[in-house]
Amino acid sequence: MTKKPFHSGRFIIISRLVFIKILNYYFFFAAGFFWVTFLLEVF
Repeated sequence: MTKKPFHSGRFIIISRLVFIKILNYYFFFAAGFFWVTFLLEVF
């Protein structure tokens, strides 16, 4: 039972890092898609 808090904290840190990576990829993809549609609308 003493190892459980350490494991849960480590899992929270890893999940948080993965969540930040997914947010960065999603933001980059959304920005690229927005610019492509914007350029297509302009030209």
